[in-house]
Amino acid sequence: LSASRNGDARAIEARANFKELGWTDLDWSVGAWWRQVDDGFSISRFDNGTEIQERGVEVLGQFAPNVNVHARYSRAERGAEALTQASVTGDWRISDHNSLAAEVRRVEEKRLAGEAAGVLGALQYKHRFGSAFDLYGTAQLTLDDDGGKYADNDALTVGGKYLFGDLSSVGAELTSGDRGDAAKIDAEYRISPEHTVYGGYTYST
Repeated sequence: LSASRNGDARAIEARANFKELGWTDLDWSVGAWWRQVDDGFSISRFDNGTEIQERGVEVLGQFAPNVNVHARYSRAERGAEALTQASVTGDWRISDHNSLAAEVRRVEEKRLAGEAAGVLGALQYKHRFGSAFDLYGTAQLTLDDDGGKYADNDALTVGGKYLFGDLSSVGAELTSGDRGDAAKIDAEYRISPEHTVYGGYTYST
């Protein structure tokens, strides 16, 4: 029998909404978080025996009522491995039924097999049919592969979401790319303003 294990998990999160504070006319907010999980901490009787530490900061804002921006930096460390990501996303609501989003993301991977960094770019177009059905497509391209060290991560995604009732929804998504294919379905049902039931299933290769 394995020896008994124990550990703690700690987390700190802080957020501020500048519009609610009266500092800006449009929606601007900032958030930061830190989380640490000891190597013996387990969830549902499972632990991987490795300490995990995560930290990050993000800024969300509006340049106009129909133009949003989101900047985020995060770093996750697990034992000797680490993943650092920095991204900037812009969203333009062209009309009530059409929107366009673009993102640039830098990824730095530190693994036992070596280190690599890559830059990804993505573009998404979304169209709403009527008042309840959204259809979207996303194209992702590897802009920099660190001289071949970073495995290409080009991908195409198509998906849709149907809204019904009082903020309930069902959605499906298909992705095909350099790192494999995936299919996802999810649903959310709002029982009351205080209670929601949701579920999802993802199959990937």
